[in-house]
Amino acid sequence: MIHWLETAAQHRQAGRPFAIATVVGTVAPTSAKPGDKAIVTAEGELIGWIGGGCAQDVVIEEALECMQTGRVRLIRLSPDVAPAPNDSVKILAMKCESGGTLEVHIEPVLPKTKMLVFGASEVALSLVKLATELDYDISFYAPDMGSADLPEGVSIFDNFDDVPRLDSNLPSVAIVATQGNGDARALQGAIASEARYITMVTSSRKAAKLFGSLEKRGVSSDALEKIKVPAGLDIKAETPAEIAVSVLAEIIQKSRTGEMAHTTKMTKPAADSEKVKDPICEMIIDPKTAAGTSDYQGTTYHFCSLHCLETFEQEPEKFTVAAEA
Repeated sequence: MIHWLETAAQHRQAGRPFAIATVVGTVAPTSAKPGDKAIVTAEGELIGWIGGGCAQDVVIEEALECMQTGRVRLIRLSPDVAPAPNDSVKILAMKCESGGTLEVHIEPVLPKTKMLVFGASEVALSLVKLATELDYDISFYAPDMGSADLPEGVSIFDNFDDVPRLDSNLPSVAIVATQGNGDARALQGAIASEARYITMVTSSRKAAKLFGSLEKRGVSSDALEKIKVPAGLDIKAETPAEIAVSVLAEIIQKSRTGEMAHTTKMTKPAADSEKVKDPICEMIIDPKTAAGTSDYQGTTYHFCSLHCLETFEQEPEKFTVAAEA
């Protein structure tokens, strides 16, 4: 059996998203205990242990959503659906016959945001140094830069032409900070990268002239309209370092509001239209992963656990009448 920790390390190294689900609280009876862990992959696979069938599908659904938004979530699965104590807790009904309560902390683990910085200006150098502290995956494009004291781990390129096309599903940003030295070529490189967010350190007036020239040379007007100028939040920045701070502050703001969220398609266990309700506990489940089925009067019923299946088969008429009511 592959341990969840091994799978997490493999996904981390390969740059694949996943979420860590940790049981942080229980009210008996539950099969899970505080400290139990599992990971949920982007394909909707749960590896590890956070409880039985009643909990697994719900945790997978919530984990996939966390991977989309990049936000941590605490969920409480309980037969008691009293209001949440605060906004950080999401209460979900769990009507399994066991009657237990389960609290699960879900933390998404996403690849680093890819950042492309263009230009050998003081602003560009400040951006690279500051962004390293924020744990971005940085590529620095700067022809004729000469020697520079750059942080370890920054990928350095001496041209604007060999810019790879980025994965459009992953968070990425391109910052053009050439400031008059190769503006057009750098901007074309940034556009070619198809970064999710592109911005340029320049005035609106200079940008308008540059964009007009590039459009005449065949650059798409749609691509140019997506470029944010001037770069950064208006904090009255004056020095190169202050400008770099304003640019990074804007990028952080965009990422926190979801504008650069992870968009890799997460595979849910089944489309909503394919799911069915367990007639005993009323949990919504995927028929393909149901713990068992029972045929009664020409209808196939699916169950989240063997307990629910056994309960149904003792008095099937009781539960089918309730379901039809």
